[in-house]
Amino acid sequence: MKLKSNTSNFEEFVKDQLNSFEAPYDESAWMRLENDLPKQIPSTSICKSTLFKVAAISTLVVAVATILYFSSDKKEQIASNDNTSTANISSQPKSNISVEDKAIVAETNHETKNTITTKQNQVVVENNNLNNNSNTNNVSEKNNMLDNKVVTENKNCNKIITQKTPCSEFSCNQTEGCGSLSVQFSPKEKSDSIIYLWNFGDGKTSNDQSPSHIYSRTGNFSVSLTTKYFKTEQITVIQKDRLIKVNPLPKVNFNINNDGQEYTFKNTSVGGNTNKWIFSKDEVVLEENPTYTFNKAGTYDVQLICTNNYGCTDVMSKKITVSVKHNYFVPTAFSPNEDGNNDSFGAIGKDLENYEFEMLIYNKSGQLIFASKDINDQWTGLNKDTHQSCESGIYIWKIITKDKFNNIQNKTGNVNLQK
Repeated sequence: MKLKSNTSNFEEFVKDQLNSFEAPYDESAWMRLENDLPKQIPSTSICKSTLFKVAAISTLVVAVATILYFSSDKKEQIASNDNTSTANISSQPKSNISVEDKAIVAETNHETKNTITTKQNQVVVENNNLNNNSNTNNVSEKNNMLDNKVVTENKNCNKIITQKTPCSEFSCNQTEGCGSLSVQFSPKEKSDSIIYLWNFGDGKTSNDQSPSHIYSRTGNFSVSLTTKYFKTEQITVIQKDRLIKVNPLPKVNFNINNDGQEYTFKNTSVGGNTNKWIFSKDEVVLEENPTYTFNKAGTYDVQLICTNNYGCTDVMSKKITVSVKHNYFVPTAFSPNEDGNNDSFGAIGKDLENYEFEMLIYNKSGQLIFASKDINDQWTGLNKDTHQSCESGIYIWKIITKDKFNNIQNKTGNVNLQK
């Protein structure tokens, strides 16, 4: 710092000397010099004089350039010193500035010094203001953080005063039911700026705003809702103890046995006290172990519905296929020789008169030779068209019966005509 200051003093001294130099001018002396010069100057003298003038001019140019260089360099250095002083004035102690530096600053740029002082004061004031604002904000933020971290339980949303506290009150569509109970929950305050956390009490949670939850096991369950705004840390929690009650279901089952169209059902259910059997759309039985006869052939979906003391029901379905048989006997041979034994051919059985009946006889060529719709009209071995006796041999028969429940049965077979 000292070396730089001495150099600056030297440059300033040279600059002042050059600026104050003024060569004396005497017009009479110049006139005498001009008269004394010879009228014709040899060429060598002219060359020397020209060289002298060029040298003088070059010296003058160098001097002017030196002055301009030192002048601009000094200005840049003063500006640099001013910036450095402005930036470091609050951090460097005043004792580090020498007396010579103070003198240079005072002599070269008094206004700059005043500006630096003014800026220094402004910097100090601004720093104080920033510190005061920062302290105030820090205190306010700490107080807010302390307030936001308080966990409250607010069961009356009408008493909420500050928007920092969301409402955690909620409702549901039902509070009691049977197993696999589906419950729809809904918060009182619905907003996209609220974080929701539901705890259903059975180990399951949800972040949905209005979730639907299925309780698959029986028991009593406490439900809680925790809410929080996105921009705050304060939360509210409401828990409703034993809010949901799930009652047990009966366990239904049954066995099936049949004898033809007659079916017997045995109830093996557990936990039910009333039973309801459904065999068809129009057939409902309330017995414990019913027996039921299916009059029409087909596939049935048999259901048993059991209900317990809680009003909870369980249902089981089983499919059965019912076959309806028209029972009658058809012989395999007959001999129409009028001896009184097996002189005719036809169906033999009970209750055949209750059926719609039709019998068809074909020869080996597939030609229809006999037809009858009367159960008592049997084939005697005659051709229906020619009324002539048919030859001995094998013939094909087909019998169609239809009962009052519209059950239709087709049977075919062979019969041996013997003579």
